[in-house]
Amino acid sequence: MHKLYWVSWLTFKEGIKHRILYGIILFFIFAAMTSLVFADFFAIDVVKVGIDFALSATSLTGLLVLFFLCIPMLNKDLDKRTVYFSISSPISRSQYILGKFFGLFFILFICMLILGILSCLLVKIFMILYKAYIPLNFSWAKMVLALAFNLLSFLVLLSVIFFFWSVSSKGFIVSTFSLMAYIIGTNIAVVKEMVSSHPGVIKHIVNFSSWIFPNLSYFDLKKVAAHGLDIAPSYILKISIYGCFYIAILLILTMMIFKKKDLA
Repeated sequence: MHKLYWVSWLTFKEGIKHRILYGIILFFIFAAMTSLVFADFFAIDVVKVGIDFALSATSLTGLLVLFFLCIPMLNKDLDKRTVYFSISSPISRSQYILGKFFGLFFILFICMLILGILSCLLVKIFMILYKAYIPLNFSWAKMVLALAFNLLSFLVLLSVIFFFWSVSSKGFIVSTFSLMAYIIGTNIAVVKEMVSSHPGVIKHIVNFSSWIFPNLSYFDLKKVAAHGLDIAPSYILKISIYGCFYIAILLILTMMIFKKKDLA
């Protein structure tokens, strides 16, 4: 456990100092300020749009952290031979993988905490400026829940990144396949519904893909937060288990592949 903590702490310490992290957060602040400038164009749904924008900006910013911080950090370990030093120490490859994952998890958690506070602040400003247009069923609890599920979706995607990184150490390949997984994951539910009434090879391919790629649309609760829709506790539990199970499976596969990976 101490070795796992050591790898996690070093990863977290390295990532939190990265300048690009602060640049990404500044990007979110700039986007938030821009949304306030153009808020009047959205008429009576202005607060709903503000909530949706805040959560969408958080999702986009989280993706930037994954692709412009997490992936380069993993590749840096191989490029600068840091990984060789780590696994030459009394640390197993499985401990190294788990340590890196939890280190990046804490970076994502801190980022989401900051972005979540900024998102709630942005929504509060919208509510102060447009009191007459606050949704009747709005709930801060649903806003926090949407942010929490955003974080879980990032962790699922992070596990996908780890899997592709264990297969190929090339940053471009890891980024490309991870982006493909994200695009498929966010659209698979819609595509599956479209082809459900069209029997044939395409339907089977889509159904097979839905079992392989993570269905990231499950974690998207923007509409729930913006419109104050009811959400069943059973759904929250089911999706939480789904996300944790998917992460666990991919991390196990990653550790199995990385154990046999030739790092020479």
